Amino acid sequence: MHSWPVFLLQLLLVHGLPQADNAAPVRLLYEYPVGTWIENIAVRSNGDLLLTVLNVPHLDQVSPYKANATPETIHSFPNALSVFGIAEIAPDVFAMAVGNFTLTGGVQPGSFSIWSVSFTMHDTMEAHKIADLPQATFLNGLCSLPGTGSPKDFLVGDIKQGLIYYVDTSTGDYGVAINNSFTAAVSDPVFGTAGVNGMHVHDGDLFFTNTGQALFAKMHIHTSGTPAGEPTIVARVLNSSMEFDDFAIKDNDAYLVTGSGNSIERVGLEGTSKGRIVAGSLNSTQFAEPTSCAFGRTEADRHILYVVTAGGLATPVDGDVTVGAQVLAVDTRLWLS
Repeated sequence: MHSWPVFLLQLLLVHGLPQADNAAPVRLLYEYPVGTWIENIAVRSNGDLLLTVLNVPHLDQVSPYKANATPETIHSFPNALSVFGIAEIAPDVFAMAVGNFTLTGGVQPGSFSIWSVSFTMHDTMEAHKIADLPQATFLNGLCSLPGTGSPKDFLVGDIKQGLIYYVDTSTGDYGVAINNSFTAAVSDPVFGTAGVNGMHVHDGDLFFTNTGQALFAKMHIHTSGTPAGEPTIVARVLNSSMEFDDFAIKDNDAYLVTGSGNSIERVGLEGTSKGRIVAGSLNSTQFAEPTSCAFGRTEADRHILYVVTAGGLATPVDGDVTVGAQVLAVDTRLWLS
C-alpha cells in the first residue's frame, strides 16, 4: 500500500481573509512546466487519473499510486486547441468537451465538439467523436445523467451562453435542457462574462456552480436533464477574492475549488451552514488557481481528494506569481472523521 507523506498546510495570517480550518495533509504528485493549464480531472476505476489540458488538445493520464508519478499524453485531439470538462458515461468510457481557446485570443465560438475515450480490457484506448455542437460558444462543465442507459447521456454547460445542453450519446442529438437566471452568464473580471461552470448529479439533484454569479446551486431534474423543480442557492463564495469552478461530492458535502482563491472550500449540500476553507489560502501557491477535483475510487484512496490547477495563468498568485500546473493529493481523513 502506498504511504502518503504528511505535509502541513501553511495558513494565511491575514486578518479578514478565510483561513484553512483543520488543514489536511497535501502531497504534490506532479508539477507541469510553467505555462501548462490542467482544466479537469476524472478518476478511472483502476485508480488512474485522467487530466484534460487547456493549453494543448491533450488528454493525459497519471497513476497516483506510483513513485515519481509522471503524466503521459494518451490522446491528442485533431483540429482543436483545448480539452475541457470530462465525465464517465459507461465503465471506463469518458466523454469530454473539446474546442478552441487561448489565454491571449480567447474562445472560438462554434469550434466545440464532444468526444468519447474508451479503454478496453487490455487497456488500449479508442477515441471517437460523439457530436459537433456548432451552436455552442464555450463548453466547459460536463456530467453524466444517471438512469439513461449505458453509455449514459449527459449534460454539458456553456459558460458564455449561461445554459446547459443535453446530449444523446447514441445519436449525437443535442438541445438546450436548462436555461434560467441561476445558470445565466454575467460580467466577470477574469473571463469577461461567465455563467454555469462545474456540474454533477447527486441523488436526483443537479448541483452546479456559476462562476460569474459566485454561487453554488442545486435543482431537482428529470432523468432527461430537464428541470423538475426550482433551483436554490446552496452557497455563495466567502469573499470576492474567490470564484467557484468545479467540485467533488462526498457523502453530504461538496468540495469546491475556488480558482483565484487558491483554496478548497467545503460546503454542506443542504445549504444550511456556511462553507469553510479546508485547504490552501489566497496568497499561497500550494493550490495555484485550482480548477477541478475528484475523489479516488479504490479502497486505498477513497479518502484522497485529487486536485488539479492552472498554475495561476489566469489569476496569478499575489498578482504576479505563476507556477506549473499541479496535480495534488489531499488526505481528507481529518475532515471526514
